[in-house]
Formats: sequence, structure tokens, C-alpha cells
Amino acid sequence: MSEASGIIALKLSDDLTEKIMQHELYEELSEEIVSSLLSEAQIEQVSPEDFELTIEEDDAGDPPSIENGYLLLSVWGESWLDISNLLVQSGKCIEFYGWMEEDSGLSEYYTLSKEGKREIGSFHSEGVEKPKVTTYSGDEKKEEYFKEIDGIYEKWRASLPPEVTEIL
Repeated sequence: MSEASGIIALKLSDDLTEKIMQHELYEELSEEIVSSLLSEAQIEQVSPEDFELTIEEDDAGDPPSIENGYLLLSVWGESWLDISNLLVQSGKCIEFYGWMEEDSGLSEYYTLSKEGKREIGSFHSEGVEKPKVTTYSGDEKKEEYFKEIDGIYEKWRASLPPEVTEIL
């Protein structure tokens, strides 16, 4: 099984933000916290037990922080890929932006904006898949393919609010 890590920015309730900020680094988030995250995102069809979510220090050794009103987390583990996709595809009432890289070569970029924009950009460094951005709207899914990886990154950066662009 490969490993995944990345950086995410979330806009959540003050209560949930505080619970995550006080959580022990390198320890799996409690079911209560994961349940609260799913509940705030109005996702009910999955169980918090399905996710083993771990938060760590970033590359500079900094713990989670609040930047420009967003909870900024350095995350680790395969479950973050799963919950990131779930939040973008089905989440509501929260904002979620970030990127994840898997050591198998998969990279994903996420946007769930307050305006309801839902996109996942993905590419594989080994060329296993064509680089693409998938946009979700209700039950519909639209895929836009790119010749170059840079197109995905540029589209993702353009989708970020200015206050998130500064921190990611």
C-alpha cells in the first residue's frame, strides 16, 4: 500500500476548528472529530470509522495553524485521499482546498468553494492516466483533459480565493 501526504485548508465552525487544533499530532483523529467534519459537510452516507486521518507538522516543522481564517493542516495517510474526494464530490457548508501526493505517483488538487465550485485535478507522474480536472455539479460529472500537468495546477490555483492562494 502506498502512502499519501499533502496540505489542506478548511473553513469550518469555530468549535470543530478548535477541536482539530488541540488534537495530538501524529495521532489518528477521533471518530468524534471525523463525525463532526462529515456532519458539518452534510455527508451522512459514510461512517467515521471508514477514515484513519492523521495530522502532522509541515515540512518546516510547524503545527496546524489558522491562516487568513482557514485551518491549515499538513496531512498524512491514504484516508485523506478518500475523504478529500468525498468532501469535494458531496460536501456542503464548508470550504476545502488542498493537494495530496501519493508515493505511487498520483497527485490530486481539490477545490470545494463557498460558491459551490467542486473540482478535483489529478495526474500521475508515470503517465498512467491523462492529466484531468473533474468538475462535479449535482449528480453530473464533467472531465476536462490536459496535455500538460501545468494546466491542471494553473486551473486549480485560479480556483482558489486570494486568501487561500497566499497560504497554499
